[in-house]
Amino acid sequence: MVKCIFFDLFFTLCPFEYLDEKEYEILGITCNEWEKKIDEKKIYTNRILGEEKNIYQIIRQMLVSVGCNGNNEILLAKVLDIRKRRLYKTLVQVDDNICQTLLELKKYTKLCLISNADILDKSCWECSPLKDIFDYAIFSCDIGMMKPNPTIYRYACTKMDVKPSEAIYVGDGGDNELLGAKAIGMYTVQTTQFLKNNVNLNSVDKSISKITELLEVVK
Repeated sequence: MVKCIFFDLFFTLCPFEYLDEKEYEILGITCNEWEKKIDEKKIYTNRILGEEKNIYQIIRQMLVSVGCNGNNEILLAKVLDIRKRRLYKTLVQVDDNICQTLLELKKYTKLCLISNADILDKSCWECSPLKDIFDYAIFSCDIGMMKPNPTIYRYACTKMDVKPSEAIYVGDGGDNELLGAKAIGMYTVQTTQFLKNNVNLNSVDKSISKITELLEVVK
């Protein structure tokens, strides 16, 4: 019996799409250069684990990582503004089919979010329609733990009062999250709905192309 479904957030329940005005373009670099540099291990874990909670410093570190002047206050403010607007659009304008599917799933089981996110990433969560649907939300920056470390999954199970064997973990597969969930005994489901390039993970228990397919798993 499934007692709880744990969900990833970005690229699982919502994409994180760029706006017409893009951070990397105003910096004069490519999208690949931008995403690769800001997600390098040292800078990524620093903000995702909540070791850095100052949003201005987070953006400053991103600018420095791509070779820009982190002390350029005008540039810093511009990049921060764009990222805030991207996050707002992502977390507030959630596909209604996603919300309706989650509400239907909630008739059968508890729902919990587990997201690798920094303080800026979660800044619009309070405005998201997803907030009132989930029974509980866990953000890595709040607890100093991140996926795929087993501790965050065990922490989540304790919070929801379930055993790993009674839970499903749903994610796109970023940060090896599905492997981490499977390692402690959760049933794993990969969703490719918002992936630009599908990543085949042979070790997952099930792969779906849309969140609505989860209803077939739970019912």
